[in-house]
Amino acid sequence: MLKSKWWILVCLGILLGSCAQKLPYHESGYGVIAVPFEVSNITSYQLIRAIELKSTRDETFSLRLDAPPLNDDVVLSPPLAEGSYLIDYYVTRVVPVPGVNDGLRPQSIKLSTPVQVNLGDGEIFLFPLIFRAAQTTRADYIYCDFSHSALQPDRANYYRDKLSGMENGDMWKVKGE
Repeated sequence: MLKSKWWILVCLGILLGSCAQKLPYHESGYGVIAVPFEVSNITSYQLIRAIELKSTRDETFSLRLDAPPLNDDVVLSPPLAEGSYLIDYYVTRVVPVPGVNDGLRPQSIKLSTPVQVNLGDGEIFLFPLIFRAAQTTRADYIYCDFSHSALQPDRANYYRDKLSGMENGDMWKVKGE
């Protein structure tokens, strides 16, 4: 039974990986934030935790990233109005997964250096941190740990090139630190 679930997951990953990712259509006055991820998931379940980027300066600002990629990629925010956003912490939250009970409470993690996002019309802001998600099993329990670190220049160039080369990439200007 476990082997058949594994094969289904592998086939799904290949199928989704072969589908061309595309950027949303640009709406006047809006931009998006692209958040890099590295994912390691040795379970047959989707990630049981997600992150939500937050700001202590603006309590109404919340950017929940429920669908981290299956592998190394970026997650795009929904369109955000052009403007300035300060992101200085993130919260790990439970993602409901059938058959999995996550009893952990949300965890708040402060960024050592706050990220100032200045988002212009038609811009994709490449977030200067990369998030790592590692999901494992131990004694019939599933664990999902998140960490983050500075996005190195070579990886930033890789993600910029990837974003620029996506379908609808000609509608957007990729920027970042």
